[in-house]
Amino acid sequence: MSFKKSKKASHVGIIISFLIFITFLFVIFSYIYPPSRISNDKTFALDYLKTSLIEKFSTNLTTASIRIYITEAIESCFTISNPDPSQEKVIVKDENGNQIKASVVLSDSNIKIDDDGSKTFYKIYLSKYFQENSGTGKDCIDLSLSENLELLPGEYSLGSIRGDSYVYTGLIKIFSQMPYEQMKTELNLPASTNFIFQFNSPDVIQGGYKGDIPVTNVYAENIPITYFNESADIISGFINIKVW
Repeated sequence: MSFKKSKKASHVGIIISFLIFITFLFVIFSYIYPPSRISNDKTFALDYLKTSLIEKFSTNLTTASIRIYITEAIESCFTISNPDPSQEKVIVKDENGNQIKASVVLSDSNIKIDDDGSKTFYKIYLSKYFQENSGTGKDCIDLSLSENLELLPGEYSLGSIRGDSYVYTGLIKIFSQMPYEQMKTELNLPASTNFIFQFNSPDVIQGGYKGDIPVTNVYAENIPITYFNESADIISGFINIKVW
């Protein structure tokens, strides 16, 4: 009978010792990695990732408008001075937002617009990421030449020129197709930090971690952005980022 009591007591002692050991580990872990520190680290990682991704996805878009006052001399096309010679790819739209065939004349950096003079207002968008559309201004009246200004005084006016930074959908697509480890390297993220992002446009673009997302300790934020697409449509939207 005394043997059974001793055996039972030894079991209790082992259990108590185990609980003390687990408690000790928990205290040490809480001291080294307190919940507040983990939370602060991930909050910092979320803020850092938010800034880094927006910078990675953004580029300059130059916009300008022109108004044609005298259209009789325009037969099939005309050229004007490029408001931003550093940009060699252009999209031109009419006042209804319809895209007009246009190109950048590389020889003199003018913009050629294929139109017969039936329209009087055009919006110009310039970005290095638009599709290649260089052409020639041959047989087109050049409205930027001084001799034509004398023949056709006041034939067009150039509105305000703006160069703004926007998120570009093409850059999101390119980045989303990278291997995950390459993404983390480019963003300088530590090995212990994982992330995923999702951009909702007509087509959902998602990138980042490919496995299952934890159910706890995930920090997320919807970031409001202004972006433009391959058609030079400027739109408001959101990018959702999750970090753990």
